[in-house]
Amino acid sequence: MSGRSHADGALSTEEQCELLTAQAPIGILRTRRDGTLLAVNPALCDLLGFAGDDLLGRRLFDLLHPDDRELDDAKRAQVFAGEIASYTLKKRLRRKDGAYRWTRTTTSAVRDPAGAPLFSLCFVEDIDALQRADEERRKSERQFQLLARMSPVGMFHVDAAGSCLYVNDEWTRITGRTLPEALGDGWLRAIHPDDAPLLPDWRTAPADGRPRQVELRILRPDGAVVDVLFQLAGAHDAAGQRVFVGTITDITARVQAEFDRARLAAIVESSVDGVLLLDASGTILTWNAGAEQLFGWSAAEMVGRPICSVAPGQELELRRALLRVRAGEVVHELETVRRRKDGSEFDATITACPVRAADGSTSAISVIVRDVSRRKDAERALRRSEERFRLIVQATAQIVWSCDADGRFLEDSPSWRAFTGQTHDEMKGWGWLDRVHDEDRPRVRAAMAAAIASRRTFECEDRIRRADGGWADTLARAVPLLDPDGRVREWIGVNIDVSERRAAEREREALVADLRRAMHYYDMFIGVLSHDLRSPLAAIMMTAELALRRCRDDALEKVLRPVADSGQRMLRMIEQLLDA
Repeated sequence: MSGRSHADGALSTEEQCELLTAQAPIGILRTRRDGTLLAVNPALCDLLGFAGDDLLGRRLFDLLHPDDRELDDAKRAQVFAGEIASYTLKKRLRRKDGAYRWTRTTTSAVRDPAGAPLFSLCFVEDIDALQRADEERRKSERQFQLLARMSPVGMFHVDAAGSCLYVNDEWTRITGRTLPEALGDGWLRAIHPDDAPLLPDWRTAPADGRPRQVELRILRPDGAVVDVLFQLAGAHDAAGQRVFVGTITDITARVQAEFDRARLAAIVESSVDGVLLLDASGTILTWNAGAEQLFGWSAAEMVGRPICSVAPGQELELRRALLRVRAGEVVHELETVRRRKDGSEFDATITACPVRAADGSTSAISVIVRDVSRRKDAERALRRSEERFRLIVQATAQIVWSCDADGRFLEDSPSWRAFTGQTHDEMKGWGWLDRVHDEDRPRVRAAMAAAIASRRTFECEDRIRRADGGWADTLARAVPLLDPDGRVREWIGVNIDVSERRAAEREREALVADLRRAMHYYDMFIGVLSHDLRSPLAAIMMTAELALRRCRDDALEKVLRPVADSGQRMLRMIEQLLDA
């Protein structure tokens, strides 16, 4: 060791030991109990970059990394105390250039025959390269574990027999299975049974690092199905054993998007509406079968042409709409008239919306053209019908009104206001009953309640106060309008002014009463004729007839004959009156 020499010739045991120490490939040093260096060999000097004399007298404590000092001092104290024979530690020693180098140091105490410690003997092995490689390996493993935890794809590791050794968190999230459930052959149970034949055969796959991939489905324990891209690659580990690593990527969103696109394409193609896709300048990119049916032009004729070509004379209107859509606005059901290839026109609505690019700009314009000719014809017919109804209502003297399912007025009725003098606010709800006569009001309410309960026609006669304060006899009649489920939506009704009819009926009743009285007096008169006149007349005629039969005097006969004839005439008149 440094600081010692030997003589030529035969070497003593001590000299042999010193020569062996000097030529040893690992560092060897001796220290006092306090750690002062007594001797160092060349290998240690080379390791630390010091000359031997520079190290002698230094404390080993000063050469240790601050993080290693406490443990080394404790172990050294145990050795000198005889508690342990030796100890081995990995620790860092400071080189002359200030850098620290990893070493594996084995320390023991050399004792005198009495057992008292003389000094410590340390063997220092340079493991810096191994330690740093191990640190790099651990760092790489930590990075891999971090990467595996943060990875957006599921990762797994299986051996040559197909037994799972590892899965990451994303794999467990996608499959719904825990790590213990995945180990061994448990990972295979995550594959949908119908897709198991699609799984690549890892047993025959070459270990060339090239991934085999296939799209299949994962069946989760909760029954949910997840579409994944399955990739598997073979390689050799450090021991030369075949291993396989793989990933599963959740592509459910992509598969669903592809399905949605296919479904949307099918919907667009089968739609009776014209569905068009324009570029930002208004050039037609797609033209579906519905557009061919509406306009009469084929897709081959229209793709590549400007949209304005289908609306001659309306170019300015279309350009303005395109500018609005390019600015990000959605044009909802713009009503217009379009011309077909054969020159005929049809009512249409156009809805246009921007198709956004990734940067938010308008990359295309989606347009839907809908033929609304039937709806427009129906609307025009409805307007004509409503106008006719309005004119009929205005021309009639009837009061037309509507109320909700419970009998409350909601909408305005100009004819009711004109007849009763009520305002709209006064007639709303049940306010219309204020114009019904007090004596008739309970009967009207009861009739309305019965009609509502039975959903049948309401009919009732009542008296309504007119705007001039007088009373009018009216006949109220209403029919229910029903929803498809049979419930009453509203009531449509009229009040017919029957005052004149009621007056005529009262006059007729008075005439009938007068006639009955006259007939009574007539019957009394006939009774008088039948008894009080005919009985005395019969006596007079009988007397005259007897006198004529017995009379022999011509002069007296001339007097009695007119009396008898007059009596006959009067009797015939009375009989005619009685027979009438």
